[in-house]
Amino acid sequence: MSAVTYNGTPYAFYQGTTLNMKNSGQMFAKQLPAGSYWGVLGEQVIMSNIPSAIAFNGEVYVFYQGPGNDEQVWFTHTSDISSGNWAASTQVPNIGVASSGSPGAVVFNNQAYIFYPSSNTNNSMYYRGMTTAGAWGAEGNISAVSMTGKPSPLVYNDVLYVFYEGSGGGTMWYISSTDAVNWTAPVQLAMTGISAAPYLIVYNSQLFCFMQGPGDDSQLWNCIITPGETNSFMARITNGGLSWSPGVAVYNNQVYAFIQGTGESGAMYCCIGDSNGWQPAILIVGEGGMTGSPAPVVYNDVLYVFSQGGDYAGNLLYNTYSPSSGWSAQQEVVRGAGMSGWPGPVVWNNQLYVFYEGKGNANGVWYSVMSSDGSWSNSMQMNTSGVTYSNQTGSNHAGTNAPCGVVYNGILYVGYLANSGYIYITAFSSDGSSNGNPVAIGGNASCSMSFAVLDGVLYMAYENETSGQLFYRVNSGDPCNSADWGPGIQLGAAPSSSAPGAFTAWTEDAISCVQMF
Repeated sequence: MSAVTYNGTPYAFYQGTTLNMKNSGQMFAKQLPAGSYWGVLGEQVIMSNIPSAIAFNGEVYVFYQGPGNDEQVWFTHTSDISSGNWAASTQVPNIGVASSGSPGAVVFNNQAYIFYPSSNTNNSMYYRGMTTAGAWGAEGNISAVSMTGKPSPLVYNDVLYVFYEGSGGGTMWYISSTDAVNWTAPVQLAMTGISAAPYLIVYNSQLFCFMQGPGDDSQLWNCIITPGETNSFMARITNGGLSWSPGVAVYNNQVYAFIQGTGESGAMYCCIGDSNGWQPAILIVGEGGMTGSPAPVVYNDVLYVFSQGGDYAGNLLYNTYSPSSGWSAQQEVVRGAGMSGWPGPVVWNNQLYVFYEGKGNANGVWYSVMSSDGSWSNSMQMNTSGVTYSNQTGSNHAGTNAPCGVVYNGILYVGYLANSGYIYITAFSSDGSSNGNPVAIGGNASCSMSFAVLDGVLYMAYENETSGQLFYRVNSGDPCNSADWGPGIQLGAAPSSSAPGAFTAWTEDAISCVQMF
């Protein structure tokens, strides 16, 4: 099925069923949502597979493969859908479409383009453009694409995107172009599965979540979380292979994503995104220099990134960066502080707090504070009121229960994971001298959560310990009141095992996500 809006009215075009046609291959048009339907070219057998409709040159054009899977693309058009006055079915010259495929049509730069899988068995994508005068341009080939089924093109922010199913089936990809001549490399889209902990940031007034993909795939992904929505796509950042979880911060209007290299190499890398896209990853700390996941924060216009020392050494280290000074060497926060896993930094009351799990994984939550003069306090233990902090044993885990701090309505809150996947949160006093008793706000998380604030609302993202999927919850009241937290919202998966359908809200969100900048 294909849908188009023409003269303010939406219509769907489809191949009929045995209930509403005499012959297989008839096409129908139906006014949406519950209007009349009409045959296109009467009872003629004109098509196979899936049509594609567009509004172009003051008329509706519908493209389709011919009857009997003839491996040809045809089209018809009209200015009055209900009248039945359709132009005779016309063949697009000198092209061949795979017998199982269908064309996907779009209007771009005042031309009608069709995209289709080739009939030459190489699974490549081809396309042609037609002017308003009806003249067809030369056939183009996007050789980097290997596809099956029906491509789904659309235009967003003056960029032409084409979504398609990979030739192996079950995965969705996209390419893009600003001129329908030069094309980006294919980018894979995937379901919102996750490994280890997510990391939330707010960038360009949108909420983004970064993560390692499902099944410990060692790939860096991101997605948009749209308030109230359940659908999202993951988009892969192709130069970001990692272990465990990323740590992400916005600094000088750029996105800095920090990762440990694959295979728990102990090397720290940084991927930087800006208006030119993602730059190649740069090495910050050499192999063996860190454990677990890095955690960045911006304080006094300087970018800090914290980590545990290499080989589970238990020391809390950090690097700094500013455009004028570049990257510093690793420095120790407090000598002999003793930690497990990875840290959780946050800025509050003009001071830099860094929280971490105690050494040996079962010694509660500790923190150190940097004052505005650059000096660090001694390690202090946070009140966890007898809650069993870690649900893992042994000394060598990467700290998937790492604490996470957030400032909401001027108050510092710290969340952490206890036994049985329960999430606890506690609030600090206004002077920072103490924190209250922890409050359980829910369960079923597998590792550390991540917080962010957008438009006065507190968001929490986490991996569900049962399904491995990404969930989020929202709070507009008191984070220490479990009743003020909304239910967990699972980010569902847009379909990827069949041909992409019409342009929808989740498709637009996906484009916003993979084209963050």
